Amino acid sequence: MKKNNFRHSRSGFTLVELLIAMTIFLIMSTMTILIYFHISENSRRLALSREISETARQITERLSQDVRAEGIFLNDEEKFDNAGLWKEKFLEDYKNSGSEVLPIGKTEENKIAKWYAYGKKTDSGGFEPCTEADKNDIDVHCGLYLRENDEYYNLVDAFRSDEKSKRVKITDLRFFVTGDDHNTHKVTLKMTLELMRRDGVPPSLVRATKMEVQTTFSERPYKIQ
Repeated sequence: MKKNNFRHSRSGFTLVELLIAMTIFLIMSTMTILIYFHISENSRRLALSREISETARQITERLSQDVRAEGIFLNDEEKFDNAGLWKEKFLEDYKNSGSEVLPIGKTEENKIAKWYAYGKKTDSGGFEPCTEADKNDIDVHCGLYLRENDEYYNLVDAFRSDEKSKRVKITDLRFFVTGDDHNTHKVTLKMTLELMRRDGVPPSLVRATKMEVQTTFSERPYKIQ
């Protein structure tokens, strides 16, 4: 009796083939997850950087307009009568290490019209300079305030009026002024902007996201004395 010389076709995978298929699937899945995470992380970094850039733009545009339109007056002591301790600090610092305050314009009474000042709001609603500890604390907001008629307006993250909701802070700021009251003044602003602590963003990413700005503004060639 003759035997049938044919083999039955296999109807499944061997264990080795299943292991290989699972390994390939895991590798592809891991690569997909890593690519998605990388894209997501880059998008988040970009969004955070845009927030800082927008604050930098708001500050520099406002300063440029005020310096050019209203000018800076340094030599007439009477113009500092409404400045208090800011006068001494400004006159001492603006030519050397840089000043944290900047006088802009003058009133009909020959006094400073407005001040830009780096610092923070107090719990009682007052204003005070930021300490080194404040600057390094991602939970403490330090901003650039425009003081006019005893009112303080914060230029940092300006569309958020509540101080506790601010998402950007300034960790260092200096004004350097050249020229005198008989020549065109130039103001050089140096500042570093960083992020405040926020939900959903690791503190390491908050601290790593920063922007350093240096720019110079000029008065118009002829200003009203």
